[in-house]
Amino acid sequence: MCEPIAYQRDHFAIGILPAESFVTAYEWTHGRHGNVTPVIHARFVDSDGTEFDAYAKPFAHNSEYDTTLALNEATGWLLARACGLPVPDRAFFTTLALEELPVYTGCAPLPCDSQGRMLCFATQDIGPTAVRGLFSEDSLIQEQANWSRCNDTIAFDEAIANPDRHLFNLLRRRCNDFVLIDHGFLLRQHETYPEHWKPGALAQMVATPLDNLLHLNTYICQSRTAPAICMSAYQACEAFMQQQRPQMQRALFEISFWCSKLLPGRSAQWLRFLYDRFEPAQVALLLQKRFGLLPLS
Repeated sequence: MCEPIAYQRDHFAIGILPAESFVTAYEWTHGRHGNVTPVIHARFVDSDGTEFDAYAKPFAHNSEYDTTLALNEATGWLLARACGLPVPDRAFFTTLALEELPVYTGCAPLPCDSQGRMLCFATQDIGPTAVRGLFSEDSLIQEQANWSRCNDTIAFDEAIANPDRHLFNLLRRRCNDFVLIDHGFLLRQHETYPEHWKPGALAQMVATPLDNLLHLNTYICQSRTAPAICMSAYQACEAFMQQQRPQMQRALFEISFWCSKLLPGRSAQWLRFLYDRFEPAQVALLLQKRFGLLPLS
């Protein structure tokens, strides 16, 4: 029998910060920036004394829906990082005490345990962003479409089955400088938008032909100024995925650890889905459909 994977602090990219790492909370950001789940903006301190700001998303450890969101967030951050795509510098799990946070006024109840504590997945604040009030959506889409990592991001989102890339989770720090955040809705299909995949849906999706789980994200597909749908764009995306596939596969080891902790018994299924989707022939088929070189069905 295989021994369970132990947390490897020196080798895993996602950290585990103790409750004592919490310094202070700023505000809940629900209702802003497109957030549909509770998010707390707070300050933390690392074991070396470094203080930093982060956005933490609480989740209920006994809810398959919540733990799936957390696993998706961890998966997306790890795989984007493995590909060399820009993501927040830190990601970590921690515990927050409700009594130390501002009053929460959102509609959804917070997932606290009997002692008023919440598990959270958090990513470091990327710093000031330069979007709101400065640009129209059309001009922002045009800049995103002309970004040097645009095709890489298209390829990445298709490879991880991410349908939820839009204007405000491809964050603009400055001119032609974007950061990828928010990967909680992997495997969600547009026909069920905005619902997340329900418990048990992964098994059904694994049985679905992968080339029909295609995601045309709004930051590109609604743009009148997006790159031409052409062979050269497809080839650029395919080349990027071929180059990054080994790094993505290596990241699956850490993903398997987090899956074993968040969704015990599902690791093999989750990893098989991702591993199969990274296959060169599968990626090529997805991207040819994505760029209109093959019909969608």
